[in-house]
Amino acid sequence: MSTATAPNTLTAQSPWPGLRSFGEDDREFFFGRERETAELLALVQRSGVVIVYGQSGLGKTSLLQAGLVAIAGGVRRVSRVRCGRASATRPPTRTRRAR
Repeated sequence: MSTATAPNTLTAQSPWPGLRSFGEDDREFFFGRERETAELLALVQRSGVVIVYGQSGLGKTSLLQAGLVAIAGGVRRVSRVRCGRASATRPPTRTRRAR
């Protein structure tokens, strides 16, 4: 009898989420980045605002969700802002009215 699990459900036999990011509930399967997680938490506690950026696929979201958020708990409020690609066009210019 097979014990089927939902797609992308992490188990001890299958601890990798595929192309999706590790989430807060995946903390037990998120390992190997303890040093980065501790450094990030120290930065947040010291600075209050920390920006994490890098190329797509480096694990930024996993580091935040399964690393920082999972260990920070109620210590600090952690917010995530996802930025889109920068536009190559110029923003509209504002004209000043003469007084």
